[in-house]
Amino acid sequence: MELIDLVRRTDWYRGSSPRPDGRRLHKEWQHVNVIGDGIEAYVNLNIMDDQRPAARPGALDARTIVIAREPGRGWAGGVRLHEASRVSARRGRFDLRLDEDVLELDGDAIVVRAFLPRERVGVDLRLVPRTAPMLGPNTPLDDGLLHWLVVPRLAASGTITVGDRVHHLDGARAYHDHNWGEFLWGHDLSWEWGFGIPPDPANPWSCVFVRFSDRKRTKASAQGLFVWKDADQHRTFRENELTIVAEGHLKPSTLHRIPPVMGLLAPDRPTDVPARLRITGEGRGDRVEAVFTSQDVCQIVIPTETELSVTLINEVSGHLHVQGTIRDEPLEFDGAAVFEFLAF
Repeated sequence: MELIDLVRRTDWYRGSSPRPDGRRLHKEWQHVNVIGDGIEAYVNLNIMDDQRPAARPGALDARTIVIAREPGRGWAGGVRLHEASRVSARRGRFDLRLDEDVLELDGDAIVVRAFLPRERVGVDLRLVPRTAPMLGPNTPLDDGLLHWLVVPRLAASGTITVGDRVHHLDGARAYHDHNWGEFLWGHDLSWEWGFGIPPDPANPWSCVFVRFSDRKRTKASAQGLFVWKDADQHRTFRENELTIVAEGHLKPSTLHRIPPVMGLLAPDRPTDVPARLRITGEGRGDRVEAVFTSQDVCQIVIPTETELSVTLINEVSGHLHVQGTIRDEPLEFDGAAVFEFLAF
């Protein structure tokens, strides 16, 4: 079966359903990261049940987030809100449209088009999967559940636009995940995730790290280091096979926040981003160590739904070095990478 067919069979829109108590707490988002020469981009198309007291039953809150980073120029991007009437998402289909912003399947590729007119930042890309997707259902989050699907390695071609500058990509490294579940921003929840793709297309290894924990990051509810070789998932290190050590804190000279007005609600909050994150998976004769060194951060500021506060999603650009042995076969690569740290 072709890789795009596996995506089609698993990566479809789930949608909201009422809980037994009548409340709707559904959140769902499609996420893409791209790393090219002289450009990095983050795209997130998300839909969630509107939690505002005045919202009518079944109302949706939809938004597009686009962030781009050019080394030497810093970050650009923002958030675009969409009227519910301008949202098209059909259950069981990989076809999400928020106004003109689109994530859909076309032939052998995922197509993502998103543009923020005010910030003049956008992407127009075709993403061809190079690995099979992995589904991670029923991850406990305080009093909710999160389900996620990840395609850790794709080849991205097309354009990323930042102001008057247009970056042309041909086979650049890309990552995609899809998340959905029922929970509230502001509960006792935190997560860390990141991905690693070798700069050399001939290197067969790829990896994804994830840890879900309480707000203080003292108790993990689930964690894993997932390793692919070529198109297939090759090894999973879970729970007690993992040792995770955070070293120091990133102290950026400037901090880019989006949307800027939300930064007024957390003017003195630190980034809560480690300077270095060391992830070691070891078991059954296998050992892999991944070391992520943080270099720059952009914060996405989201209002919580349980208290007068904010949730901070730290998108961190940095460098990842991975080395080890699986089934007596050595693996090693390093290069640019992106990690995410959720904090309150």
